[in-house]
Amino acid sequence: MPYVDGAGAEAETVKKLVAMLISGETFWLVDNVVGTWKSPVIASLLSDGALSERILGGNQWYRGDARLMVCATGNNASLDRDLGRRFIRVRIDTGVETPQTRDFNFDPVDKALAMRIEIAAAVLSLIRAYWDANASAAGVGDCGFAEWTRLVRQCILWLGATGLTEQAGLGKIGDPAWSILQEASEDDPETSAHLMLMTGLFDVFAGVSFRAKDVLNLWGAGERADTDDPAGMVREALGALMRQLGQGGPTAIGIGRVLQHRRDRVVNGMCFRLAGTDRNGVKAWCVAAAGDAGTGRSYPDLKRP
Repeated sequence: MPYVDGAGAEAETVKKLVAMLISGETFWLVDNVVGTWKSPVIASLLSDGALSERILGGNQWYRGDARLMVCATGNNASLDRDLGRRFIRVRIDTGVETPQTRDFNFDPVDKALAMRIEIAAAVLSLIRAYWDANASAAGVGDCGFAEWTRLVRQCILWLGATGLTEQAGLGKIGDPAWSILQEASEDDPETSAHLMLMTGLFDVFAGVSFRAKDVLNLWGAGERADTDDPAGMVREALGALMRQLGQGGPTAIGIGRVLQHRRDRVVNGMCFRLAGTDRNGVKAWCVAAAGDAGTGRSYPDLKRP
């Protein structure tokens, strides 16, 4: 199915998913994703493996498992933070200007169908060998997909660690979950703006606390968003985050929401921490290392820039 974006895209996605699951589809290809793909509906589907939604044209509901393999294609497209940790990304670089002109001496679909039994037998043999080896778990975490990690990822890591992939002529192989563990946010513009905002604020306020009003003053302190200057980094990042929220120019309340929404979220080892609250309920913030739990002191006791 073609990629759909803009207003109403999520509602349309729900309709398609319900129809596909009712008809028993097991594979879904979203073709030609453009820009940064963001879909809370698909993120929830991939995590839960189930769907509960109203069937179009009535008051009946579909409730059931979603045994659906979801794939997507795109030309230099990217995923937001949530989808980025739910998809394994594969990048194909043909090294030519017009890849559509290339010729091949076989059809991969025909070959896979012709060799289906041999492929399945080979896969089962590898899994059986891994189980019989009773090898200890390798890799970091379960990537949020524990069953896949136990059945597929751990087996591949074991094959690489024992040198079997090199003996088979495949060379050294990496962690199939690399794109989930290490790259989930690198293409997400919201995460990039978040990191730029933290970096700029840390430099401007020299590591001490600040209020939303203090950040707002930086917005009016200059017109040019010079990312070589910490204050310029703050203005650039704020502008991007406000646009993503559908807001106009920054206000103290809006900036407060930006900070609150990103509280304790770790990016590149840093995060926004609530440093305290004054008697009027005004919050003070600081940029801290991920392991720093914050001071917990009230605002009047905090050092001010």
